[in-house]
Amino acid sequence: EEREFDPQLFSMLKDLRFKISKRAGVPPYVVFSNKILESLTKYMPTSTEQALEISGIGEGKAGSYLPAFLEMIRTYRAMR
Repeated sequence: EEREFDPQLFSMLKDLRFKISKRAGVPPYVVFSNKILESLTKYMPTSTEQALEISGIGEGKAGSYLPAFLEMIRTYRAMR
């Protein structure tokens, strides 16, 4: 289910991406592109299966980076 773009969630996901990229020693876009972050804010997946339906998220990135993003989305949805 697609929702409207959520700038607050997008900002939170960008901050998370930055922290993950610093720990991994890679540029933020290697973790997830802005386009993927935008899709995450619109679809707000709460499971890996749902997130894998988003273009650009594959098994590799899902295994490496996705759990922290899904946790943030679940928490954000619970607060709304």
